[in-house]
Amino acid sequence: MQAIMARINKESGGRQNIKQQIYDINTANGNPAQGLLQYIPPTFRSWAVSGHTNILSGYDQLMAMFNDSNWASDIRMPGGWGPTGHRRLENGGLTTKHQMVEISENNQPEITIPMAKVKGSRGYELLGQAVTMFAARDQMGMSNVSSDAAVNALNNKFDKMLNYLSSIAENTGKESVSRTYVDRNELWQKQSSDKQLFERQNLNFT
Repeated sequence: MQAIMARINKESGGRQNIKQQIYDINTANGNPAQGLLQYIPPTFRSWAVSGHTNILSGYDQLMAMFNDSNWASDIRMPGGWGPTGHRRLENGGLTTKHQMVEISENNQPEITIPMAKVKGSRGYELLGQAVTMFAARDQMGMSNVSSDAAVNALNNKFDKMLNYLSSIAENTGKESVSRTYVDRNELWQKQSSDKQLFERQNLNFT
């Protein structure tokens, strides 16, 4: 949590609508860094999660950050930062561009279905296999209830964390636009002032 807040503070001072303030190769190419974590548009598009593609949304940028399998180490890099891992597809999704991705996270089964017209027969074959596997799994009855509940709890906690971080970004963004950085004491005061919201969301970060 502290590493995330430190990176946000360094990149944007918590202002999700800010655009790059210096001239460099990105600006020259018409791709100035922008937003909470200062993504350049092409990089953000590559890592954005489906349905969360607004580069000036702090929430969407946080989703893109967590979509990087190496996010925890990448945000701790000195100076600037950038995603170096693989896109996560643990919750599924559609891909349309050549890329390297991480699949079968936590050794869970997944099926990759080709959608090209020339591979239609193989696509239908795999789609049928997926339906059969879903049906067999669901017929196991209540044995999956506890594991499904655990997954749902983790997903809810993840969503709450994103909401909490987004709330901090939005509240900080209301401060004067002339300020680029928040000093350490001010950052801790800000976190303290959000403690009540933090507790309501029932999160336990260390």
